[in-house]
Amino acid sequence: MFKNSFKLLCRCVAILFLLFTLHLTLYTVTSAAPFSAKISLVTGAVEVKVAGVWKKAEKNMTLSEKDEIRTGQGGRAVILLEDGSRMTLDENSSLALSELQENNVQVAMSAGTMKAQVKKMSTGGKFQVGTPASVCAVRGTSFKVKAKEKETEIECYRGSVNVIKSETLEETMLSRWQKILVSQEQPLSKPAMMSKEEKTLVLAPAKTELSQEVRMGMSREAVQAAAAQEIKLAEYQQGKSLIDAFGKRVRLEEYIVRPLNPTTNEYDRFKMVVLNERENRFDYFTWTATFNKKLPADLMEVTSKVAWNLGDTQSQSDYFLKANESAASNTVDKVEWGFTGGHLIGLNNTLLFDNYYFRLGTKGMADKEKISYEPKLGSNIQSLDDVYYYVNGDRNTPITDTDFWKSGSWWDSNIVTTSRGYSFKDGSYKEEYYIIDDNGKEATTEEFSKVWDSSAQKLKKDELLKWNFENVFTASNFFAGPDKKIDLVVEPKIFIDAGIIQAK
Repeated sequence: MFKNSFKLLCRCVAILFLLFTLHLTLYTVTSAAPFSAKISLVTGAVEVKVAGVWKKAEKNMTLSEKDEIRTGQGGRAVILLEDGSRMTLDENSSLALSELQENNVQVAMSAGTMKAQVKKMSTGGKFQVGTPASVCAVRGTSFKVKAKEKETEIECYRGSVNVIKSETLEETMLSRWQKILVSQEQPLSKPAMMSKEEKTLVLAPAKTELSQEVRMGMSREAVQAAAAQEIKLAEYQQGKSLIDAFGKRVRLEEYIVRPLNPTTNEYDRFKMVVLNERENRFDYFTWTATFNKKLPADLMEVTSKVAWNLGDTQSQSDYFLKANESAASNTVDKVEWGFTGGHLIGLNNTLLFDNYYFRLGTKGMADKEKISYEPKLGSNIQSLDDVYYYVNGDRNTPITDTDFWKSGSWWDSNIVTTSRGYSFKDGSYKEEYYIIDDNGKEATTEEFSKVWDSSAQKLKKDELLKWNFENVFTASNFFAGPDKKIDLVVEPKIFIDAGIIQAK
């Protein structure tokens, strides 16, 4: 969790080259296939029509093409698609799953209100919502549809929505924060901008509920509920289903938001969340990067400056990291690591951190510190010679930077590094890394080497996107399940989309 700084789970760039001895395999592209959907949340009166018969809806119920769902007074339901797209039905709403295939989802609303967060689809893919008055077509966006007998209200919160009037086939495009009323009795009007008050109604509930943001120590249900609110404000998100390195199907969800920092009362940080849902387990990961000032409108201005060799040096004069903190959990056990006290020194604006921590925890028990470092005196260290390392919480035995890392030092005496990862010699902790395709197969070194363009000295985007990265944490004091592990898979596309990994 410390020396290689793989620690943000999938620092994809570093892993690709530091761990060349990992066994990997080629990605397999599957053809269009039936798409799975399930009801992830049920509140109040909700029914599902399957094979012509209406029955009470239940959480985690699987939905298929041609199924219908309706909510009564006070009812609410969230439908989660296989690619991570979500549809939320408010009370007194009715929706039919007309088409449910990979890259082709079509639903019909006869009445009510639906909010949708649709993942970006590949070229040729479509997500359509039909109502008595209109058809809305999107490829990746967040929007709301309110259907009545002769009119439909549509609001676009992110991305764009192509709106077509059913009777005349007139069409228009909605951009972010635009709205339109489509009436069977009136010509198609031009989109209008949503008012400040209307935007507030959309954002305020989500921002209020972000006080319950995804964090360590939460139950599976609490994490899922908090993530459902956070993802409404996601600037980047990605999701898919795949097979992990152990043959288990895992539903992967990732997103990046910029939550308010309660300490500074500024939007000076971004947070990435990764959720892994399997049949018999749930694991999640958070990474929060806090900067020296409010983030710019374009998040890429700072994501592209995040250095992966955390704790080392980087040259940044405008935005720089004040803290870089991560955590992973199976809802019972957790592992946390991070750097805090970031500051620039010297004419070259070298970034150093005053503190580092790496600790393990289990719900209901005190955390156990594995490794940390702190300044010898004061703060704003000028080099790592100004810190002491501490192991297993022992403050009576400080270790200098040299004595921690030199040949024959504490690290060499206590840590075993292998082609799969590393572990503590006393058996108290281990990390193993896997790079897999969507079918869970690992690749050879030769196949994986294609990710790097040696002549251009750049990562190849198309090759990198063939892989998923799995990190397995095990510890002797973990309690969850017989395997006592945290098992997380992440895919690199969100890192590339957000500018964290530079690939061409």
